[in-house]
Amino acid sequence: DYVDVFADVIKETDVSPPFVASILCSTITELSREGLNSKLLNNNIILETFRLLQSSTIPKESVPIIFRDIMSGNSSDVNMAIKNTNTTSLSDTEIINILQDIIRKNNPLIQNQGERAARPLMGMAMSKLRGKASGQKINHMLNKMLHDIINDK
Repeated sequence: DYVDVFADVIKETDVSPPFVASILCSTITELSREGLNSKLLNNNIILETFRLLQSSTIPKESVPIIFRDIMSGNSSDVNMAIKNTNTTSLSDTEIINILQDIIRKNNPLIQNQGERAARPLMGMAMSKLRGKASGQKINHMLNKMLHDIINDK
């Protein structure tokens, strides 16, 4: 029962209540169904994770990754899980460098598909950046870069 920790997270952070509820109700339940131990995820760990999300230390996509690591017994606390799963937020420069590399390697795709290349490129970007930056941020940056390339033709 996560009612108390939900109230604490909402009181102490400005993380979206529906997101918190989704993590506490759906994500943890799904991980438990996979055989992971939800008892390893105490209220302090949950609260600390949302505090780190609040401070932009981690992106929201990393919360399930961190919880999975803790519930599997690989990590005993949030900081250890962040290290084990490499889920700290990347700087914009680091994200741009990764996106530029993806774009460079997929230039023929961009030449052939133009704006439609955004979807497969986003898939490639998320496979490299999941848990390290928000999908929304990655999408915005990628679309801007693509737009600039296509309009420079």
